[in-house]
Amino acid sequence: MTMKNLNKIFILLASATLFSSPAIAKPVAPGNMPAYCRGEASSQFATKPMYIKTQKLMRNKDGSYYVKGTADLGNQGKKPFQCDFSKKGEFLHFKSLVDEGQWFSLIKGRKDYWAKD
Repeated sequence: MTMKNLNKIFILLASATLFSSPAIAKPVAPGNMPAYCRGEASSQFATKPMYIKTQKLMRNKDGSYYVKGTADLGNQGKKPFQCDFSKKGEFLHFKSLVDEGQWFSLIKGRKDYWAKD
């Protein structure tokens, strides 16, 4: 393989990585955030969207957004989760609110409240 071909492969891989990066994803309109979150949860929990329930969109003091919800996984029970969005509407991350151990965190504002599973 020549250096020219290696450069082409590197550029192709770099551009594929760049364009699949969530950092340049289009912002999600606030009205669409719960639906977007349902899609993320459906993918993360490998279940159909009909088994995902989301609560209303909430806004943090810093202007960012979050959506909480539950995934009904049948025999595994209902699993709480949260999707976080920047104040510009960019999807930041999905997080399960269940630690598969004995305890899980319920996020309320900026404080963590711990509850027994």
